[in-house]
Amino acid sequence: LTVRPVDSRATLLDAIAAGDRAFDRSEPWTGESLAADLALCTAPGTRVHRFVAYDDRGAPVASGGMSSFPALEMGLLWAGGTVPEARGHGAYRSLLAARVARARQLGLRWVGLYARTTSSAPIVDRLGFERHGEMHYWERSDCAVTAPR
Repeated sequence: LTVRPVDSRATLLDAIAAGDRAFDRSEPWTGESLAADLALCTAPGTRVHRFVAYDDRGAPVASGGMSSFPALEMGLLWAGGTVPEARGHGAYRSLLAARVARARQLGLRWVGLYARTTSSAPIVDRLGFERHGEMHYWERSDCAVTAPR
């Protein structure tokens, strides 16, 4: 596996493709939205850091990001995922290592993430991350919402 930072349109497209397959989704994008996303990853002093992992054939197999908050000395990891056929071969762990290395490079003391119990939580548990609470998802039923009077 090779992990690269997103630093070009090509690596951004690879990260999007890996993320879409990892999470079984298809995020719409335009040339304008790609340019804006790439600018967020490459601007001097940016707080957005995205990475993509490639297998030995050069195929993108995992992606993930980190938002850095220097004033808090913290980074928030997000959207880390691996395509189904590459799971169990270290792609998520490699991606995690790259993001933690970037956090260290930036002088951050902490990194955190929301880890699903059915996917990334067992991995980060094994790597020594500590749990600090739970997150609950709420969904609104299909009901009519009216403005307050």
